[in-house]
Amino acid sequence: MTGMRGLPAFGVTLERMHRIWYANTSFLTDDRTASAVMEYARVLAIVNSADVIGVPGIDATGEVRAIQLVIGPSSQILAAGTDDEHVDVRSDEAVEELARRADQRLPRSDDIVNAGLPPEDDLATPLDDGSGSAKGLRL
Repeated sequence: MTGMRGLPAFGVTLERMHRIWYANTSFLTDDRTASAVMEYARVLAIVNSADVIGVPGIDATGEVRAIQLVIGPSSQILAAGTDDEHVDVRSDEAVEELARRADQRLPRSDDIVNAGLPPEDDLATPLDDGSGSAKGLRL
């Protein structure tokens, strides 16, 4: 059952398989893993970084395997839903790990606000002119 624009109707969860194309090959994985890979690739592009990831997938022979990818800002990854029968690839651990890594890489709002400022300790360090008396605070 689908709602507007082919999206799942409210309250209905569709488990689909997705094919991920990467470096002249492809593999099948579940929708949660495909979404997590694409989201982490987006985060790595934002922070201009790369990483090696491991996710469960189904290879060309139909076997569930651990798939490793190097992803980064220049990775060309494509993920698309398929009509393949859903296979449980036990992706919970990989999806949680990718979410943890994505969260770890993104800057926090306080990191952005304080970007370019000296460390707090430097703000209250008296200047020393050699006379033994503080002449002022370094700002």
